[in-house]
Amino acid sequence: YPLGARLTLFGAAKDPHEHISLERVRPHLEQLSRASVQVTPEVAWPSEKVLRLVAEGLTIGMGVEGDMDLQKVLDRIVKQSADAVKEVTRLNVKLANVEFIAKAPADVVAEHRQRIITLTHEHSMLASSEQQLRSML
Repeated sequence: YPLGARLTLFGAAKDPHEHISLERVRPHLEQLSRASVQVTPEVAWPSEKVLRLVAEGLTIGMGVEGDMDLQKVLDRIVKQSADAVKEVTRLNVKLANVEFIAKAPADVVAEHRQRIITLTHEHSMLASSEQQLRSML
């Protein structure tokens, strides 16, 4: 988007308490993002041209409109996804190395395992965004 463009962001939570919390922080989200933030059930969102990310009962969306270069965004997401897969592979190779496991501090091994979980989750969200963008092109 060009600088200064006003974006539309959406938020929805399955849990009523999380919905209330999201509504409470809405003014802050608007100020920080300089966007219009709508906290409504997902069924009230536009059916097309909204990129959605779902994580643990919370769905966020960003309206896709105007001069956004969707191919450029898609290219960036594909690269980020490939980078995540590459890093997961690298960490799995380290964790499969018996010598590494024997010599590495337990907190380093735990950190690597947690990083794999985080990267796998990120890859899943990126794959969802990639699929949505491909359908918009």
